[in-house]
Amino acid sequence: MAMEILEAFSQLTREKALDRSEVIELVKAGMLAAVRRKYGAEANAETSVDPTTGEIAITRLVEVVPTTADIEDASRQMSVEEARRLPPEQPWGSGDPEPGMVAEIPLDFRTFGRNAIQAAKQMIIQKVREEERERIREEYADKIGQLVTGTVQQVDRGNALVFLDRRTEAILPAREQVRREYLRQGESVRSLLLDIKETSKGPQLILSRTHPDFVKQLFALEVPEVYQGIVEIRAIAREPGSRSKIAVWSRDPHVDPVGACVGLKGSRVQAVVSELGGERIDIVPWTDDLRQFIAQALSPAEVYKIILHEAGGAIDDSGLFGGEAFRRSPFVKPQPRFRGPTAAPAPFQPASPEETAAVLDASKAALEEARREAGRGIEEPVEVEPEIPAAPEKRATVVCAEDQLSLAIGRAGQNVRLASKLTGYKIDLISKSDYLAKEEEILFGRKPEAASQAAEAGTAALAAGEAVDFALTQVPGIAPETVQALAARGYATFNDIINLEVDELVAIPGIDERTAELLMEIIDELTVEVDEEWDEDAEEYVEAEPAEEEAGNAEVTAEPEAAGDPEAAGEPERAEE
Repeated sequence: MAMEILEAFSQLTREKALDRSEVIELVKAGMLAAVRRKYGAEANAETSVDPTTGEIAITRLVEVVPTTADIEDASRQMSVEEARRLPPEQPWGSGDPEPGMVAEIPLDFRTFGRNAIQAAKQMIIQKVREEERERIREEYADKIGQLVTGTVQQVDRGNALVFLDRRTEAILPAREQVRREYLRQGESVRSLLLDIKETSKGPQLILSRTHPDFVKQLFALEVPEVYQGIVEIRAIAREPGSRSKIAVWSRDPHVDPVGACVGLKGSRVQAVVSELGGERIDIVPWTDDLRQFIAQALSPAEVYKIILHEAGGAIDDSGLFGGEAFRRSPFVKPQPRFRGPTAAPAPFQPASPEETAAVLDASKAALEEARREAGRGIEEPVEVEPEIPAAPEKRATVVCAEDQLSLAIGRAGQNVRLASKLTGYKIDLISKSDYLAKEEEILFGRKPEAASQAAEAGTAALAAGEAVDFALTQVPGIAPETVQALAARGYATFNDIINLEVDELVAIPGIDERTAELLMEIIDELTVEVDEEWDEDAEEYVEAEPAEEEAGNAEVTAEPEAAGDPEAAGEPERAEE
C-alpha cells in the first residue's frame, strides 16, 4: 500500500509538473474532505504523510464540553461522558477528561467508506486542476505577443487544438488561420500567443497566424538586428496569405534597415516567406517625411505628386493653389508691366498716439458690450458634458503617371489598401492627366475641354510672341463682387488692370483699400516689371531699349531710308543733266 502511494505521488509529480511537497498538501486536503464527508462539514482533522515510506496517519480533533446540552456541533465537540468511553490510549493519560481538552482520535482510512473516498478523490483532482491553471497563468502571462510552437492534436470544424507541451493546450481558431492553409494532426505549427481567455474550465490560450505581429516576431527570430533592437519595425500592414508591407527604421545610421531584413541574397526574408506559406513581403524604409513615406509605401509604383489633407479641411500640397502653380501653368506667362514715374510707393506713416488710443478704447467698449449681450437671460450656468470630437480622417491624394497608376492600385486594389494601412492615411489615386485638368479647372474655372482649347490657343499666342490675356473671372483670388465692380468701369480682362495703381483701384466704387492691395499682389505675382520711357507719338509709356541698341538701330534704319528715297537718289542725275 505504501509503495502504491509513493508511485502515485511520483506520477502526479511527472504528469502535472508539481513538486512533491505540493502533492503532499493535496493529499492532506483530500483526507480532510473525506473526514468531513463522514463526520460532518465542521469536522477537523490532522493528516501526516511520510514522504519516504508513504505512510498516511489521520487524527480527528474533538473538543470536550461539560455535558451533552453544551454541544453546539457534534462534528467537532463531545461531552465528558463520551470522552470517558474512548479507548485507553486517550490523550489525557490516566486522569479523567475535563472540559476544554481536545481529544485526538486516530482514524483508519480503510474504514471511511465509498463516499468519503470519492470526496477525497474529487478534492485532490480539483486541487490539481487549480494548480495547473495557476501555473498556466504564471507561465504564459508574460508571453502574450510572442511566438510559441506546438503540435496539432485535433482539428474540429476548422478549429485546431494545439499542445504546446504535454500539459498545456491552446486553441488556434479558424478565423486566426491563413486561408488555403490546412493543418494536419501531428503537424508542428508555429503561432503567435494572442490572448489568454478566462473560461469556466480555466484559462484558455488563443493562438493566431494572421495577426500582423506574427510577421514582426518572425523577423525578430530571423534577423538579429531586429531581435537586438538595432532595427525597429515601425509599422505593419498585412493581408494574411497574400501580401504584407512593413516599414523598418534603424537606430544605427551605419546599418541599412532594409538590407538587414532582406539578408544575403534574400535568405532572411525568404525564411519568413516560407513560414508564411509564400506570402509576399514588401520592406520599405520608415521616415518622418509623410510624402516620402507614402511614396515608398506605394512602391513599386512611382509617384508624381502627393497632396495631404490636414485636419480642419486644410490642404498641404506644396503650392497647388499658390504662386508656384501659376508659374508652372501653361496658361500664365509673366507679362511686362509699365509703371510711370509717379508710381513709387508712399512712405510708411505710423499712427499718432491719439489715433492708437481711440482704437484701443473702441475695442474695449466693443468687448464689454459683447460680454453684456452674452450675459443677458442666463440665470444659472448649465453644465453640459463636453462632446469628444471624433478623430479627423487623414487623407492624401496621390498623383501618378498613367503607366504607373495600375502599379499603385495593385491587384484588386491591394497595393493601395496596404499602403493606407501602413501610413494611416486614406489614399486617393488619380492620374496625372486628370490632376492637371482638375488643377486648371480649379485655378481658372475651365472645364477640361475648355482648358485644353485654351491651352492650345495660349501656346499659339506664346509662339507668335504675343501676350496672353484672359478674363478676370479666370484669375483665382478675385471675388465675384470685385469682378463686377471692375467690369462696371470697363475692366474685363487682366490686361485692362495690369497698369492700374492702388489709388486708381480705390477710386472704383465697391473696392476698398484692402481689396486694392490684394489685386496689386495678384498683379505683382503674374507680371514682371521692366524699364519704360514716354513715347510722345503714342502718348504712353513704352518699354525702353538700351542706348547701344538704339544707336545701332538708328544707323541701320538710316541706310534703308536713304536707299529707298527716290528724291534723294535722283538729285545727282538731275545735276548731270
